[in-house]
Amino acid sequence: MMVKRTVPLKNDRKIKLLETIADLHIHVGFVGERPIKIPASPDLMVGNILKKSRDLGIGVIGVADCHSPYVTKELAGWIERGDLTPLPGGGLRWEDSVTLIPAVEVETSEEGPRIPGKSSRSSHHMVYLPDLEKLEEFNQLWREARRKERVGAARALEIADRVGGMFIPAHIFTPHKGMLGCAADRSEDIFGSRMIPAIEVGLSADSEMADRLSENYSRSFLTNSDAHSVKRIGREHSSLLLAGENLDEVRKAVLREEGRRVTANFGMLPVLGKYYRTCCRSCRVITRQPPPVTVCSECGSPLVDLGVMDRVEMIADRTAPKHPPHRPPYHHLIPLESFSGIGARKVERLLDEYGSEKAVLWCADEAGLERIAGPATAGLILRARAGEAAVTPGGGGKFGKIDRAKQ
Repeated sequence: MMVKRTVPLKNDRKIKLLETIADLHIHVGFVGERPIKIPASPDLMVGNILKKSRDLGIGVIGVADCHSPYVTKELAGWIERGDLTPLPGGGLRWEDSVTLIPAVEVETSEEGPRIPGKSSRSSHHMVYLPDLEKLEEFNQLWREARRKERVGAARALEIADRVGGMFIPAHIFTPHKGMLGCAADRSEDIFGSRMIPAIEVGLSADSEMADRLSENYSRSFLTNSDAHSVKRIGREHSSLLLAGENLDEVRKAVLREEGRRVTANFGMLPVLGKYYRTCCRSCRVITRQPPPVTVCSECGSPLVDLGVMDRVEMIADRTAPKHPPHRPPYHHLIPLESFSGIGARKVERLLDEYGSEKAVLWCADEAGLERIAGPATAGLILRARAGEAAVTPGGGGKFGKIDRAKQ
């Protein structure tokens, strides 16, 4: 999965850079029999996360929920046994194949007028820490801050900076805890002139949508799975050009320093995302009207989950995206379970044959697909590969579908 490259640095030294796959937002479901993240799958344990990441060729992972003392205790146990090795540049190395970066997904809350349709101005942000000592220092400062006051995102950024952490707003456009989805119309409304060098785009958006906001022009984009089960790991991921698989190098890639950078984003086709379009909380209809739709297009109820596309249309200051020179290509992925009529057994046979969803969607030949999945499914996959498949959009927590009946 890695491609070696060399780039000259300013001091004329040569340094080898590796193209590394990163998924920097993975939750921990359980430690032993103790639930950590609800809802999350019981099999989403640290050991299974590491094994699945290794099998997928992912070199760097960000493991959220390290605010939990049970998670940090387990990581400390792995270190004590020698199964995880602390790295000088930050992160914990496993089997010389995967670097685990301890992370915390914090929830912040802003003062001031609420965005229409939102009960609060809360948002989620990822904070990545170099080691367990800095993790505990962050957790202690965070607990102290929350005991004293309502903590806004700007304060969370200050605490992260104080302990040497890396701060990234998570799933930035989503109606549930996305910073631009429900906490602010512009990041400067929260952070003022403070620079936010990168954002996590989120499952229901892509670079075309995010680059309709001029404030994102200078930022790097990260695509992460936000996995709540083992099978979701890597469903969105980034390709990073690094000199080593550690936090310092990831930070340089985000800042585009010394040749390090994000070289590609891989994300779900936005229309399949579970918050792509506005959905009514009363009648559960997902709108098909042109965005932005802020009230139900069927029953007229104002109680809706505002879609990511609808929110982007509301706050964008460009009618079309303007990509900066540093913006890498964004490759759309379609999970096999998004195809109507493809059950779990057929998915399993396809993965056994081709090894990954990427290989099935991008590389599998028509004859092989027909042999394993049948002519109808093969035709559906090939139409999706060509961008010709009919899609039922997602919304309100329900994923979209590649609809067999509408082909």
